[in-house]
Amino acid sequence: MRIAFESAGQAHPSELRLRQGGSTLHAPRIEGEAEAPAPRKEHHEIPLPPEVLDRFVGRYQLAPAFILAITREEFRLYVQATGQPRIEIFPEGEKEFFLKEVDAQIGFATGEPDKATERVLHQNGAHHTARRME
Repeated sequence: MRIAFESAGQAHPSELRLRQGGSTLHAPRIEGEAEAPAPRKEHHEIPLPPEVLDRFVGRYQLAPAFILAITREEFRLYVQATGQPRIEIFPEGEKEFFLKEVDAQIGFATGEPDKATERVLHQNGAHHTARRME
C-alpha cells in the first residue's frame, strides 16, 4: 500500500491517493471540520482448534499482482498481503475473523468440506473478494 499527497502548488495537499493491489483511490481534501468516525463494532475473540483454522490456510488472489497469504502458527491465523507485514487475525465465528490493527473483518466461504474457496475482506463499507489459488 502506498499513500501520496497531491498539493498542486498549494500550501496544503488537495488530494490523497491510496494505491493498493493495482488500484488507485483518490480522496479529495474537504474543507471544514471532519466528522467523527463511526464507532467500531465490538468484536469478541473465540477459540478455534487448529483443524478448523487449517481450512483457511492458503493463498487468495485479490488482483493479478496482489495476493493474500493466510498462514497458521499453533492456535493463531495470520494474513499477509503482497509487500505488507503479516498481521494476526482473530476468530469471532467459525468462518469470521477480525483484525485489531484496523477496523476490518475477513469472512471465508467454503465449497469443499475442509477448505475455504474464497476470502472476503469487509472494510470501510466495501467488500473485496479474493478467490483461493491453491
